[in-house]
Amino acid sequence: MPLLPEPKSVTPRSGHFAFRQDMRILLPPGLETPEWLACRKLHDVVIARAMVRPQFDRAGLLPEEFPGAIRLVILDNPKLDACRVQGYEIDVTTDSIEVTGHSPAGLLYGIQTLIQLVADHGAPGIPCQRIEDEPDFAHRGFYYDISRGKVAKLDTYKRLVDELAALKANMFQLYVEHPFAFRFDGDIAHGPDALTPEEVIELQAYCRDRRIDLVPSLQCFGHMGGVLSLPQYRHLADVEMPKTWEQMTWIERMKGATIDTGSPQARALVERMLDTFVPLFDSPFVNVCADETYDLGKGKTAELAARMGKGRLYLDHIKSLRDLCARHGKRMMFWGDIIKGYPDLVGEIPPDTILLNWGYDAETDYESCALFERAGLEFFGCPGTSGWGRLLNALDNADTNIRRYAETAHRHGATGLLNTDWGDYGHYNLLAGSMHGLALGAAMGWNVAGPGREEFDRRWSARTLRDPRAHVVQGLRALSFAADREVTWVQFHVPLADRERLANLDPARATRLAEAAREAQTTLQSHLDHEHGELEFVLELLHAVRMNELLGEKALLAHELDREDGTDRGALVERLRAFARRVDRMIPEYERLWLARNKRTDLDRILDALHAVVADARAHATRIEEAS
Repeated sequence: MPLLPEPKSVTPRSGHFAFRQDMRILLPPGLETPEWLACRKLHDVVIARAMVRPQFDRAGLLPEEFPGAIRLVILDNPKLDACRVQGYEIDVTTDSIEVTGHSPAGLLYGIQTLIQLVADHGAPGIPCQRIEDEPDFAHRGFYYDISRGKVAKLDTYKRLVDELAALKANMFQLYVEHPFAFRFDGDIAHGPDALTPEEVIELQAYCRDRRIDLVPSLQCFGHMGGVLSLPQYRHLADVEMPKTWEQMTWIERMKGATIDTGSPQARALVERMLDTFVPLFDSPFVNVCADETYDLGKGKTAELAARMGKGRLYLDHIKSLRDLCARHGKRMMFWGDIIKGYPDLVGEIPPDTILLNWGYDAETDYESCALFERAGLEFFGCPGTSGWGRLLNALDNADTNIRRYAETAHRHGATGLLNTDWGDYGHYNLLAGSMHGLALGAAMGWNVAGPGREEFDRRWSARTLRDPRAHVVQGLRALSFAADREVTWVQFHVPLADRERLANLDPARATRLAEAAREAQTTLQSHLDHEHGELEFVLELLHAVRMNELLGEKALLAHELDREDGTDRGALVERLRAFARRVDRMIPEYERLWLARNKRTDLDRILDALHAVVADARAHATRIEEAS
C-alpha cells in the first residue's frame, strides 16, 4: 500500500469494497471549507479512477439505507491532545467506507488518505481494511526562502501549498529579509518584484482553505543587509555596510548585517516592519528569525557586549521582540543557533516562545534538542532539503538529515518539524529538486517510523512520476555524492583557474559525475517522452542533471589545463569551445524555467554568472591557440 504519509496502523480484512453507480458520499453537518474542497477532490478521483459518479448527500436522522456509501463523520472530543485531535480512522468493508475524524482537521486527513486509496485501486475496488492514524508532530511545515535572489509567483506558492496539503502538512512559511512591499518605505524591497500585501492576503485565504497555517517570517536581527544597506538605515547597523545591496557579492549578501540592538531608532524600525507585516496573517505565530547575528558586539554594541556579555545582549533583544509579537497577539518563534552557544541563558528565554533548532549536515548535532527539552521550552526540529548553492539537491544528505532530525526531535518532545529550503548564492536551485525532500519532511513529520529510504523513493516516485521502480530517483541519487559536501552551483560558476574550489572533483570523480548524469538524462528523457509526471517538474530535473554533466566536464577540463603541456592542445581547445557552446545553450533554457515559477528579481545575476562561464572557457581556448 504505497500511502504517503504512511498510516500508523493498517489492519487488512478479507474482501473488497466495490464502487457502485448509485453510490453516495454522505457529508457530516457543519462541514467546513477545507473538508468540502477535499470532498470535491475525492468525488473527482472516484469519477476518474472508479468510473462512477457519486452523489453528495446527508444521512440525517432517518434510518435510510445507503448501500455502497462513503460516510464521513466528525467526532467532538475537546480533551484530545494536539496530535490525537488530528487523527482519524477509516473502515473499509464490502458494503461501505466510513471515515471518522477526531476533528474537522482529522476528517480532512482521513479524506486525503482515502483519495490515495481510490487513486491507487480504482475500479477493481479498495481492499477491506481498518486504518487508525494520527501525526507524531502537531506542527508539520515547510519553509521557503524568497530573500536570496528569487521571489516566486503566487501560483508557485499555491502549488507548494497543494502539495503540502496532500501530504498532511499544516504549516507554511516564507523567509523574508527585505523583499516585501512595505508601504512605509518602498525602497526596502529593492525593486518591483517583491511579495505584496495583496499576494499575502490571497495566499492566506488559499492556505486557510487547506488547513495550512501561513506563518509570517520576518528577519528582525541578523541577515538584514537588504534593509541596512539603504542610505536611510545604514546607521542602524551594528557594523555599517560599506557597499550597496546591488554592489555586494552573494556571500556578502548572505552574511548581511546585524541590527544595532542598542539603538532606539533601530528598534523602532524593526517595530514598524513588524507592525506593517504581521497584521496580514491570521496565524497565532510569528517567526522573527534572529539567526546568525555575525556582527553582534563587534561594532556599535561592542561596549555593551563587553559590559553585559554578548549572550545577554542577544537575549535582551529576543525579549524585546517577544513583547512586540505579543502586542499583535502572536507567539514568537526564532532560530536557536545563537542561544545554543549560551546554554546558561536558555532558562531565561520567555517560556511562551518557540525555538527552531536547525542544522543541515548529515552529522549535525541533533542531540542539541535536549538543551531545549531540559529547559521546558517548546521547540521544532528543522532539517533541510540540501538544495541551496547546488545545481541539484544532495538527496542523500537531505534524506539522512530529515530522518535523523525527525527521530531525534520527536524523542526529545518537539512539537513540530519545520523542513527548510534555502536559496544561497543567488537561489540557482530549481524547485523540482526540492520536492523529494519536501515530501520526505512531510512524511516524517506525520510518522517518524515511516518508510525507509528505498520504500519512500518507490512510493514518492509512483505518485510523482508514475515510476514505481524509482528509476529517476536512483539516477538523481547517483549524482548526490558531488553535492553532499560541496556547493556545486558555486563550483560551476567560478573560473576554471579556481582549482581549490574544484579540488574535490578529481578526474575519477568528475568522470563518475558526468557518466551518472548522462544515465539520469536518458531516464528523464524517457519520462518526458511518455508524459510521465508534471512537465515543468521533469524539465527542471532534466536541466539540473545536464548541468551536473557539464560540471563533470568542467572539472576534467580544469585538470587538463593543469597539465596542458602533456596534452593534445588542439583537442583541448575543441573541448573548451564545445563546453562553452553547451553552457551557452543552457542559458535561455534556465531563464525560461526560472520565469515559469518566479518573478524576475535577481535572475540577471545568475545569467551573468553563466555568461561568465562561457567567456572563461572561450578565453582559455583562445589563449592556448595563440600560444601554439
